[in-house]
Amino acid sequence: MARQFDVQYVRFYTDGSAAKQVNPVAPLKTIKLPKVKKHKRLVIAIDPVAIMGIVMAAVMLVLMTVGVVQLNNSRKELQTMTEYVEALQEEKVSLEQTFSQGYDLEEIQRTALALGLVPKEQVQHITIRVPEAQTEEEPGAWERLYIFLTGLFA
Repeated sequence: MARQFDVQYVRFYTDGSAAKQVNPVAPLKTIKLPKVKKHKRLVIAIDPVAIMGIVMAAVMLVLMTVGVVQLNNSRKELQTMTEYVEALQEEKVSLEQTFSQGYDLEEIQRTALALGLVPKEQVQHITIRVPEAQTEEEPGAWERLYIFLTGLFA
């Protein structure tokens, strides 16, 4: 094989020479591959104070709703109990009338006299007074300590 000389000045264009400039051979066209896109991380900034405020507002809404429901139930129960009390008062009046019509006072008085009833005016009244029981006062803490020490050293 023939040996190629190392002549390097041939490849380059120099000013003042008569040779035309040699265009370098274009490299083969390379295929452009699509660029791999980096997956952007979705970052959501959350303010903890705002979240706590929203949670507290939701809790307060639930509590207010429960309170309104309980208030309505209490009002219905009050209405029911009021009607029940009115019905009981009407029943009481009718039962009192039935009871008072069910006996005769003159007949009861005649029966009582026949059995030995004595009128109040004919009875002798005696008033008895019972003296109040006197309670002994319990000695205080210092007096108990004094009694204990005198009993200990006596």
